[in-house]
Amino acid sequence: MLVGRGGRLIQVWSEAIVKKILKVIELHQRNIRVDIIYIHFSLKKQKLIDIIGNLLTTLPMFIILIPPAYYFMVRSWKIHEIMKETIWRPPAAPFRTLVFIAIVLAFLQYLATLIRDLQLLKGKKTKDV
Repeated sequence: MLVGRGGRLIQVWSEAIVKKILKVIELHQRNIRVDIIYIHFSLKKQKLIDIIGNLLTTLPMFIILIPPAYYFMVRSWKIHEIMKETIWRPPAAPFRTLVFIAIVLAFLQYLATLIRDLQLLKGKKTKDV
């Protein structure tokens, strides 16, 4: 974990990027699974496994990431924070706002995937499957 004034921002940004990459992988179903058992399940059982896995892993990550990202974004705008790590000293607020927006967009994608999986679990057809 990085320390210092920008360390927390870098950590939040890095986690958001990694999570976004993982969501893109999930969207295209290109992730690595142990398909020895998974492929033998029906679509409903596969979606149930996906829903439980996402609720246990992804939802807690968003619960942890969104509040501090929002706090640092608002704080940065209030105090007119500048980034002291570079000689140019750019304002930090636009960057922190982009981090917050990226996390919120990833959360919306997570919700869309969760809703789609719930619909498939109920037996409804969706356009993208």
